[in-house]
Amino acid sequence: MENLDLYERLQKVFREKMGPEQIGDRIFDTRDNMVGFIASIDGNRLDYITGNAYWTMKWEVDRLPLPIDPVNPERGLLGMLNGIPHLWKATDKWCLRLVAKNQYLECKSPTEALLRALCTQEGV
Repeated sequence: MENLDLYERLQKVFREKMGPEQIGDRIFDTRDNMVGFIASIDGNRLDYITGNAYWTMKWEVDRLPLPIDPVNPERGLLGMLNGIPHLWKATDKWCLRLVAKNQYLECKSPTEALLRALCTQEGV
């Protein structure tokens, strides 16, 4: 999974900003090393789908919010940032300018740029 180290650093932030797990949330099952989407929630048990159906426990997953959540924008990476960053493609990299901090980040993908911006904002 690309950028897993950044997602792991932000787990506490995701839990605070996203609230409880919801059906449709993207997760990483740390027990089975699989990415999926939550299909149902029963207490502490999460059923999720990849190409097949699996289940795990809430404490065995990392949250993987979408870069932009079309249903609940505040639960996506962009919605968790204070202010809208400037993001653009420059040859072989993505550049992001954090206006509030007047700081530039160079990244391999837009998702990495949003994750690194959130790490900077939250101090993790």
